[in-house]
Amino acid sequence: MRHNELEAEVEKAIKRLDSYAGTILAGSGTNEDIHQFRVTYKKLRAFLRLLYTGEDHNNPLKPLKKIYSLSGELRDLQIHLGLISGYFKKAEFHNAVYKGVLEDSIQEATDKLHEAIQGFSFHEFGDKLTKNLPGKPGDDKARQFVHEQAQGFYSNIKEDATDEQLHAARKHLKDIMYNTAYLVAGKEETVLLKSRLELKELATMLGEYHDKCALLMRLEGAQSENLPAEEKVVLAHMARELLYEKGLHREKILKGFKELIAMADKRSGGLQTAGLLLGSATVSALAVFFLSYYGREK
Repeated sequence: MRHNELEAEVEKAIKRLDSYAGTILAGSGTNEDIHQFRVTYKKLRAFLRLLYTGEDHNNPLKPLKKIYSLSGELRDLQIHLGLISGYFKKAEFHNAVYKGVLEDSIQEATDKLHEAIQGFSFHEFGDKLTKNLPGKPGDDKARQFVHEQAQGFYSNIKEDATDEQLHAARKHLKDIMYNTAYLVAGKEETVLLKSRLELKELATMLGEYHDKCALLMRLEGAQSENLPAEEKVVLAHMARELLYEKGLHREKILKGFKELIAMADKRSGGLQTAGLLLGSATVSALAVFFLSYYGREK
């Protein structure tokens, strides 16, 4: 990929962000628009991490981080309201006060997001971003990038991993998956990473687990709200059910990790002479496995 093609990719992402932000600001944006804004941001962030691998630099997306964070807060509240509404309906609990509390919080989060978007110029930000892009990523940079993500992924998937570590593991996995199209460009007989169902399913499970964690935190916070006693009982019951589901989900994820490592060890047999063994045989195996789509299938 030539340098002008790199600039074109970044410019295209900024235009999409600008378009979604405009729709959100106009008040006609849906939950999906907010979701797509965040997905576009994550894909751009992953691409820039690839480009800047091995280079000393500040976070190039830092000026946009506030809008990204506020959009996440709003989306979490919207998802929470949808799930809570469904649960209250299932429990045949009508006129829930907590739904009104959430709706007020959504309005407040919406106002904050609109204010942040109004004070931001995507055009100026895009110009500065493209002018300072590094050169195209060669094979060595691509391998270093994937190895660093494999290291980050593996360091967060231990048996006693915290919820935050499991979320971090998903970020590393998604960073590789988002960059598949760039890593395989011009290669022959490639095997696309994102076509591997086991990795897509693992990333999805980690995402669903994070959603459960976020919902549980809000349910715990709901107990401090000024709500009717009977409503708090319903919410506490929901939290207990969700906590049980979260435990089962965690077991599935840890099983998926073990299967992935076993698969990586098997597929990477004999390939660890490729200069990837940097202190951990398991990390090296994962890196080789993640890189097996990069170039010819071994």
